[in-house]
Amino acid sequence: MFILTLSTNLIALNLLKHIMSLFYGFYFGVIAFAAVLSFIAYKKGDTKSLFILLILVATLFAEIATLIFKDHKILTSGFILFIFNLMEYTLFCTYYLKSSKNSKFKFGVKLSIPLFIAFGICTWYLKYHFNRPPVLNIDVEGFLLIIIYTHLLFNLDAAENKAIHIQPNFWIAIGILIFYGGVFVFVVSYPILRKIDPEKARIEYEYIFRSLNIFFYICIIIGLICAIRTKKYLPL
Repeated sequence: MFILTLSTNLIALNLLKHIMSLFYGFYFGVIAFAAVLSFIAYKKGDTKSLFILLILVATLFAEIATLIFKDHKILTSGFILFIFNLMEYTLFCTYYLKSSKNSKFKFGVKLSIPLFIAFGICTWYLKYHFNRPPVLNIDVEGFLLIIIYTHLLFNLDAAENKAIHIQPNFWIAIGILIFYGGVFVFVVSYPILRKIDPEKARIEYEYIFRSLNIFFYICIIIGLICAIRTKKYLPL
């Protein structure tokens, strides 16, 4: 009976590892494909796509490094996420600044960049002591980006009766709003799930977070295809 149970557990573990390998293969493939498209869009003249390219390259590096550190039980992955968090917010804000015409709101976004960096450094030192992932920083980043890209979404150029769904900024904004909206919902429920079953909560976190990420990158891919196919909505 013990041997049968052990054999069943090993089969289930190997199956889970296989599924996770396929999942991560698809996950990294989506990011890499988006990076290639952003490079093509940039070469076609959409200079804003350079900031998307930088975000995607940094994402690949941070994700791969985090997985390696986790496998080898290295406790410095929090530092990578901390640096990535500050870089990602700065680049998404820069993308917005290159996309928006509203000078007053743009001033607020410019001001938020150094303030967020200062907040991130202080929080990571005081709350996480330089050795844990900066969860609060990620939450604040998401909250700010939702505000910024909601503004961008509601100020898209609708002149000449052109549908907004062919504009790259529409898909970038939709991806950010749904991704961070989903993250906020899960972050609220995660502590409860962790108390019930820490291991299952971790697995659910991996799948939910990565799935939201995949949806986000698919939105980016659609937006980049729109940028490549049309010249109407290239940089202002």
